[in-house]
Amino acid sequence: MNTIIQDYKHSVTFYVLATLIPWSFWAAAAYVSHRTDLQYPGEVASLLAVAGLLAPTLIAFRFITQNPRLMRDLQQRMLNLRAGKPVYWALTLLIMPVS
Repeated sequence: MNTIIQDYKHSVTFYVLATLIPWSFWAAAAYVSHRTDLQYPGEVASLLAVAGLLAPTLIAFRFITQNPRLMRDLQQRMLNLRAGKPVYWALTLLIMPVS
């Protein structure tokens, strides 16, 4: 039986990269934010922090795009609005405004 989960390989590599790369960006952001010789340290630190937040998503896309079957699985999960239960949709849409 060949299930889609068997196509998701490199989990250790993903978790290592998804930990090291964001923390590297965040450490650089922390360093830059305390520099007094830069003209815009806050803006540079913010860009580095956002890059750290986006890194795991970009790493996942890099691994997923190498396999057409995974790409189809991702597209189905993203575009099939009927797959989720209504309570999860409500939580997804309301958790930020409520908090």
